[in-house]
Formats: sequence, structure tokens, C-alpha cells
Amino acid sequence: MNIEDIPKIYTALAEWGSCLVFVLVMKKRWEQWKTAGILAVFLAVLIVLQYYIGVWPVAFWIPAMAAAMGLMCLCIGLCCEVTVSGAVLCFSVAFMAAEFVASLEWQIYSFAASLGYDSLIFEIILFTVFYVGLFAVLYFLVRRYFADADRRDVTWQEAAASVLMAVAAFLISNISYVYPNTPFSSSLPGEIFYIRTLVDFSGVLILFLQQERWREMGMKKEVDAVNSILHRQYEQYN
Repeated sequence: MNIEDIPKIYTALAEWGSCLVFVLVMKKRWEQWKTAGILAVFLAVLIVLQYYIGVWPVAFWIPAMAAAMGLMCLCIGLCCEVTVSGAVLCFSVAFMAAEFVASLEWQIYSFAASLGYDSLIFEIILFTVFYVGLFAVLYFLVRRYFADADRRDVTWQEAAASVLMAVAAFLISNISYVYPNTPFSSSLPGEIFYIRTLVDFSGVLILFLQQERWREMGMKKEVDAVNSILHRQYEQYN
């Protein structure tokens, strides 16, 4: 296995784990056993898809990753009581978070492996610590910013902006694997890791800051609406 490449099963588990975080936070569409069954099916499908992404020619990489994105969005939409636009919004954050978790964990492991710590036990321990720890942090962030996504009226403008940001960050972070000789990519493993992880983290940060801005704007609209009602009632009273 080329140490430059994240194991595809790690990528599949990261994508599934991000979806799981959103499913745990938001209101479920089905009973617990049905939700667990849907999650199990999507986990198996993502693992199979990521396996074939690893063996298919590069020409199939973009459509295959688009299929993985669609599966993540469908998973959230099926498991949670959320509108289509809300599912798209949640998926964009889940996908970007999955990319960052997988990228950061494998970068740290690759650095440790270059120092001689490349045993299977160490790899499993590092994988467990990073994935559990980072998804725990993601859980609390999602509870803060997306707990009301199933009740909030998410506009298509918000959803489209989030998806475009996530896709742009993903393409830039992985450009070195497809086109290593551009001003925005590199052929050196260390620089590839750095570019990928940094861009993924920037994408996650921007998406959450974007969400915070939209929440503030929504709260301001609600306050303005209440003040308008109170003002009309006051005028009627006079």
C-alpha cells in the first residue's frame, strides 16, 4: 500500500461517522432499529464504493466521489426528519468534516511511520484515538449549530453555498493526486499532506463560520418580526 494514500476503508468510515454524528443530533425519521438498519446498509455501500474508487482508473474518481457524496446526503435525508435543502446543508458539512478527519489522522500516522512507528497495533490505536476524539468534537459542534436544522427553514441559497464551498475545498485539497504539476499542487508527499489537511480544515472552519452567520441573521429576522408585531399592537392600542 502506498503510504501517500489514505486507506479507502478509513475514508468510508470517516464519511459514515460524519453522517452518524448528524443522525445522533437531529430528530430521527424512523424508529431506532430502522435507523440502525439504514446506517448499516449505507456503511456497507460506502465501504464497497470506496474500495472500487481505490482500484478504478483516475478517470472514474470524480464521478465515484460524486456518488459517495450523494450517498452521504441520502443517508442523512433518510434517517433524519429534515427538508431536502436541510439534508444538503448538513451533508456539505459532514462531507468536509469526514475529509478533514481522515486526512489529519493519516497525515499523523504517515509522519509517525516515517520515524519507525509503523506497526499495525499502533495504526489501529492512532486510528481509534483520532476518529473517536475528532468525531466527539464534531458532535458538540453539530449540537450547537445544527440541532435545529430539522425545524429551521433552510433555504436553497444556504444549501447551495455550503455545497459549493465543500466541493471547492475538496477539489483543491486533492488536486495534487490528479495534477501534481500546477501552481496549487505538489508532487512531494509532505507537501501533499500539508495542502490536503490545511485546505480541509479551512473548509470545515468556513462552513461553521458561515452557519454561525446565518443563525445570527435568522435570529435578527425573528427579533425584527416580533418587534414589528409589538409595534403594530401598540399602534392599535393607541
